[in-house]
Amino acid sequence: MLLLPLLSNVFRRVFALADVNSMYASCEEVFRPDIRGRPVVVLSNNDGCVIAQNKLAKEVLEIYMAKPFFAIKEAAEKLGTVVFSSNYELYANMSNRFAAILSRYSPHIEKYSIDETFLEMTGMNVDYTDYGHKMRIDVCDSVGLPICVGFGYSKTLAKLANHCAKKQARWNGVCDLTSVTDAELDTLMQELPISKIWGIGSRMEKRLNAVGIHDVLRLKRANPKRIRDHFGVLVERIVKELNGEVWLEMEYELPEAKQVMSSRSFGERFPPWRK
Repeated sequence: MLLLPLLSNVFRRVFALADVNSMYASCEEVFRPDIRGRPVVVLSNNDGCVIAQNKLAKEVLEIYMAKPFFAIKEAAEKLGTVVFSSNYELYANMSNRFAAILSRYSPHIEKYSIDETFLEMTGMNVDYTDYGHKMRIDVCDSVGLPICVGFGYSKTLAKLANHCAKKQARWNGVCDLTSVTDAELDTLMQELPISKIWGIGSRMEKRLNAVGIHDVLRLKRANPKRIRDHFGVLVERIVKELNGEVWLEMEYELPEAKQVMSSRSFGERFPPWRK
């Protein structure tokens, strides 16, 4: 009888999310060790807007992403900020190397974005915190990029764990939510606003706030059926994932990217028949 809960934990699905800290700025720092300890920002294609910044730049410049560079140029120069034009070929190459290193730690990886990779850890008899630190050291030594790692019983929980690993110093870069007690997890969730949940945008956050759901714990404890009736099936799945149910599977092939653009770079509407 006592073996049943133990066996259920052994075979429970476990996911990890590894995320590069300040990806674009970190890539530039790899090849410019002389700028370590200085604020770094990366600008958009036409050097118009800030699209990335390292931790120090975020602290001293206090700027928002996509803010025009001319608005902070004077302050940036006074602080000795190093400014780079974006180099997407470099960032893509570093991203591929980062994912290749992680493939040593699980045969099942999903490159979710240029700076984030999911790994399925199910069935691995390891201490996830130690395993996460090995990933961090390996990626740093091999590629030069700093990463944080989060572990959870679903992809949503792994994403939440990664946020904690990155933003809360007590985790030292690796947060394993599979190792905490239910009470500890509830306390952690109560401290986090629902905006920190993967898949909850600003509009949905306002709708949930309107019915009294302000923190992650309140959403976790919400009735899934009522959530589905009022907010749709996607938010219902988030509730279930917060409770450790797996509704988001690993995707080994990324869907084809689609984009809608409004730009003054073209002389006329494109395609031309869409007048």
